[in-house]
Amino acid sequence: MEDVFKYLWMAVVAAVGGTIGFISKISPRLTGQALHTKIRAYLMGLVTSMFVAYITYEGSLFFIHSERLSVALAGLASFAGTDLLVILQQNFIEVIKRKLGGVK
Repeated sequence: MEDVFKYLWMAVVAAVGGTIGFISKISPRLTGQALHTKIRAYLMGLVTSMFVAYITYEGSLFFIHSERLSVALAGLASFAGTDLLVILQQNFIEVIKRKLGGVK
């Protein structure tokens, strides 16, 4: 039962982070769009944010072993959304390119 509350708390934090991310990043780009388009964009952003938060939570819990810090990092990741993942992916690719000797 404790695991249910742990994941429920993580989901609430992720939903709040996803909502704030939607309001600050996506909502201004949807000015003049229909209501159903805004709702669809919000729901897709929320699901994506929750997925990113879950991955971040599990990964940080594995390495850090601190549940509270893992939930906080999950909230930060849900706010950053996929933008953070794209930046990390680009940095990871650059590191691999440098290790392989400047492959372009």
